[in-house]
Amino acid sequence: MRERICSDFFAESGAFLDSGWFKGDEKKVTPEICFSERDESREIRTLYMRSKDFAFHEYAAGDVYWYFDEHQEDASEIETGTDEP
Repeated sequence: MRERICSDFFAESGAFLDSGWFKGDEKKVTPEICFSERDESREIRTLYMRSKDFAFHEYAAGDVYWYFDEHQEDASEIETGTDEP
């Protein structure tokens, strides 16, 4: 059941990130996910954005398979963390 919920969620979220938009104050804006490298003062020095050919929804099924089937719900090999604001 968890796998199905994740699969549906990531597919729908991916489709929205690929082609969805919001409209407010008569301006249409689209969501973008990016990553950055920051210096010691937290200023962005490099910004990494997806290429125009990348599609989140196409990765959804593979990512769910990777997590549930190949890694038995263990994503510990992906290093993450938080920095002080």
